[in-house]
Amino acid sequence: MSLSTTYYKIKTNSGFTIIEILLVISIITILSSSIFINRHSAEDTQALNQAAQKLAFDIRRAQTLSLAGLGLDNSNGICGYGIHIENNTTYIIDIYEDKNSNCDKKNLTQQKGDKKLLITLNNGITISTDLLDVIFIPPKPEVIIKKTGNNENTSAQITLTNAGGQKKTIEVTTAGQVNIITQP
Repeated sequence: MSLSTTYYKIKTNSGFTIIEILLVISIITILSSSIFINRHSAEDTQALNQAAQKLAFDIRRAQTLSLAGLGLDNSNGICGYGIHIENNTTYIIDIYEDKNSNCDKKNLTQQKGDKKLLITLNNGITISTDLLDVIFIPPKPEVIIKKTGNNENTSAQITLTNAGGQKKTIEVTTAGQVNIITQP
């Protein structure tokens, strides 16, 4: 009996087949496009968060100015500070006055002149509300919330919406609370 050994040569080709290369390229393309799409959505969300924080901060700034009583005395008719919603992309930090110099809250109007600060929201962010004014009257400060039709209310909601349809709501109450609410 004889033992014989047979050796088989294994074919060793180095390199990749065209199918393997195409498969890797398609996987990389799919992953890259999903990352790009998510990045754009994240930028929209970040812009909405910044706009909501800015508006809430500006409302609180008007409240703080009223608490400090800066530049307020009834002799010049300046009675308070507040926010006026100008249109669906712009609001104004403003000084309110009463032409009769008695600071009657029914007669408060925006002061004419250059003592206002116009704020325009980032592209793609819009305001939707029936709110016209949030006014803080010192020294407490008393909060006046005027909606469309000059009606006073106990609270107001200002909704900001981004291009992707996401929403954030800023709620202001006559107790002076300013809250940011994320809507699903």
